[in-house]
Amino acid sequence: LIPHLGRFRLGELRHSHVERMLRDLRAGGKGDTTIRRTHAVLRSALSGAKRARLVSENVAQDVNGLPERGKPRPAPWEPELLGRFLDATASHRFGPLYEFLAFTGLRRGEACALRWSDVVLESRVLSVRSSLVQVGPKWIEGKPKTASGERRVDLGERTVELLVRVKLAQGRDRKRWGAAYRDNDRVFAREDGSDVSPEAVTKTFGRLATAAGLPTMRLHDLRHVAASLMISSGVSANDRPPPMR
Repeated sequence: LIPHLGRFRLGELRHSHVERMLRDLRAGGKGDTTIRRTHAVLRSALSGAKRARLVSENVAQDVNGLPERGKPRPAPWEPELLGRFLDATASHRFGPLYEFLAFTGLRRGEACALRWSDVVLESRVLSVRSSLVQVGPKWIEGKPKTASGERRVDLGERTVELLVRVKLAQGRDRKRWGAAYRDNDRVFAREDGSDVSPEAVTKTFGRLATAAGLPTMRLHDLRHVAASLMISSGVSANDRPPPMR
């Protein structure tokens, strides 16, 4: 609650703030259970505030954006569908990022925060040290999501080749933009070198999947697709391309 609403005084809270929080939680990849639980905590707290006559109404009641109970979550794609998606998005700016997420299992915030200084291509390894996290309307760099979030990740040959292509493409961007290029050392960046918003990565993923005629899936579930590849092949998903690629 604090990253989304902590900047408001109690009497300043409005229905629109709560609804925006629900939208941001959804865009941030939070599941239905987490969203409902977060809303329930807020609603209960504001009910207590109303009984204490600290507020005149509970702005967490009668809000739009709450997930429906019992609504099934879209199933993760099979490897064949992942291959179709990667083929369809190969030329898109975020295409390499989606392939990277699928074959490393990193979270979107971790991938967007990744720096070249965290990657050793010769040793085929990277270190996850930070993540872009949402604080209110902004994204800032913070620690990875879990206590064990800081970790080393081994890279397969396919992923190393992908990162080499990304590095070469960035070199071309840097040359085109010249002095205006913002060199933040990010592995995945916009054309001018500025940070990629994790929210933009999620929204674009949905649009591209729909355009490719694929069933709906959460971006977060790319991590589950990577795990499925690993289990089905008996080797690291980094070393095995999707069947249709």
